[in-house]
Amino acid sequence: MSMEKMTEKTLSPVKGHLDKAPVYTLPLDATEDEARAMAVKVMYDSLTFPWAPDKTAELTYPQGEKVRRNTFSPEGCYGGMPYCGAHMGILQALEYYDFSDGRMRGLDYENISPMFGNTCASAATWALASVVRSNKATFTNYVAPNYGFQPLGGIRLPEGLDKWVTGGDDTKQLVESMDEETLYRAYTEMKPADLLLTRGSDKLGNHCMMCYAPCEVAYRPDGSIDPEESFASIIDQWAKEYPLEINGTEYQVRGRIGKRYSLAKLRERDFIPMRAVEFADWKGYVKGCSELDRNADSLETLSKARVISNYRLAALEFTLTDAQDQQVFRKYVRTSIGDYPLGNDRNYPVEAAIPEESELKAVLTEGQCYTARLKSLIATGEWFTVSEFPMKRSKS
Repeated sequence: MSMEKMTEKTLSPVKGHLDKAPVYTLPLDATEDEARAMAVKVMYDSLTFPWAPDKTAELTYPQGEKVRRNTFSPEGCYGGMPYCGAHMGILQALEYYDFSDGRMRGLDYENISPMFGNTCASAATWALASVVRSNKATFTNYVAPNYGFQPLGGIRLPEGLDKWVTGGDDTKQLVESMDEETLYRAYTEMKPADLLLTRGSDKLGNHCMMCYAPCEVAYRPDGSIDPEESFASIIDQWAKEYPLEINGTEYQVRGRIGKRYSLAKLRERDFIPMRAVEFADWKGYVKGCSELDRNADSLETLSKARVISNYRLAALEFTLTDAQDQQVFRKYVRTSIGDYPLGNDRNYPVEAAIPEESELKAVLTEGQCYTARLKSLIATGEWFTVSEFPMKRSKS
């Protein structure tokens, strides 16, 4: 037995690891405040679930002329997603998670971080996607009205700027175009699960943060807001590791939780407060559902279908089970933003999840009957069977 195999075998479980995947559904009578609290919880869980790799993993990606290296050790204790995957929610990350010991298995660039890099907005919008349906944003530059968000307060586009987020200094132009008090009052309207966005900040570059708690507001004697003594508490995904103690164990978390920003600093860094449109016009929580857009009774017809969901899809899973209901084949596909039709992130092509006939020949016995089943995983953490039919191996 190799040293590597011995090391894997004797690894102890990660303290406090998850024993099952979380589900984030709410009761049908959930209030807006409960939905907001759930979105913050999803963000918190994404940044803190305890894990360690089963073997040393070094994830690298280019950053300009340099290459950033992130090394994760089996002896370490990490919190949350390892700052990777621009289309990555906690539900996708947990596909690689061993719930028996908290080890992340198969952690490498190719399968878990195809878009390794700036995922601050993705983490926030995936959290929102668990409770709101209209949200489409994935990257920082898409946190804008035409992607399901709107600005707070009296924030308006300045003359000459026809889009919210298109270039390197759009939010800077927005901030400079309005008086300070208007922006400070817009900040104070933020509630938990609202977002703060900056593009092209001289001090911060591009970044997206989620509001973690109601703002602390202090006023001057004349009734104006004191921006130095008023604060917003945020939660965000961050490239740098921060120590965080959870239930007596210290984890290295790639995020910041409960950090306080003064309103003056938010303005200095050109942050604009944004809100998911469903929170701007709350009509109640809608139960998650996912279905196929056509009936399918063969792999051929299934491969031409699309899964339609009223929440963002995290994954598709195709399985074959035998007459004893034993699984003989499984294909799991994490959804990719590149496969969505433009402007619609809940209508996904099934084709990627359907195996080639050659993949099945090794596991199917001629003449025996099997059950083909396609399931979808949506952002609330719920699985739905969207297609099920009997099939046999075709004759050679």
